Amino acid sequence: MNGKEYLQIWAAAGAEVLQQTLGAKFEVQWDLEDSAGPSKTDTDTGVWLEFTVAEPLALRQSFWISPSDAIYLGQAFVGETADPLAELSPDHRDAVAELFRQIAGTAALAVKAQVGKECPIVFAGSRVPGWEPKLRARLRCMADGCPPLALHLQADSDLAPAASLAAPPPQAAAPLPPSPAPPSPPAAQETRNLELLLDMQLEVAIRFGKREMVLRDILELNAGSVVEFEQHIEDPVELLLGPRVIGRGEVVVVDGNYGLRVTEITGAHARLNSLVK
Repeated sequence: MNGKEYLQIWAAAGAEVLQQTLGAKFEVQWDLEDSAGPSKTDTDTGVWLEFTVAEPLALRQSFWISPSDAIYLGQAFVGETADPLAELSPDHRDAVAELFRQIAGTAALAVKAQVGKECPIVFAGSRVPGWEPKLRARLRCMADGCPPLALHLQADSDLAPAASLAAPPPQAAAPLPPSPAPPSPPAAQETRNLELLLDMQLEVAIRFGKREMVLRDILELNAGSVVEFEQHIEDPVELLLGPRVIGRGEVVVVDGNYGLRVTEITGAHARLNSLVK
């Protein structure tokens, strides 16, 4: 995957999530920024969001969103009436961070389809990057009835020689891999049957990792034994419905209990099909 393809994935992911969140059809285009990018004065007052991208890409990237764009996105995400004179509040910052987690989850699925293996994209915090960017780009988001938005992306790898990124800007966002077509609408009786099942209690679980062990080692386990799983601490944990993985996310603590902040999730039809396959 080169830098151009990577930027197209993020543009498409942003368009999809913004449309789902704001209810407007967005077009997201990318263009390269010069080495200066937004001024330091600007970036000191906006919102920074850092992500780590796992192997095989293995890079760090950050987004910077201007205060006005962050206020608009935060208000839209939590359902507030748009008020350009409002101040950028902690709630707005949290809402923007959650919005970008969803965009990252959508982008991770597209990267997986492109490279043929899992490539988690994990939120690493709201901070100014402490590394030197090798790739700078701007994602311009446009939709009828919405102000134009600019998402400034920086990454510590350009994924390819600079010449391969020299496509004539702006480049239209490539569509994400098409989702499987949903089944044809069920008959009225099938719809009623599905509605009856929607209140059925199902058990979901999270899995931190897994590994294979020979029976001899399993029988030799005692209190105090340590079993090492084939998963790094920073990797997302898996959300299971029965034996099937339906999503991934970050472990959080909610009111003293463990919880999972979902960063990737399969489609509703895939989750439903996992009950019968």
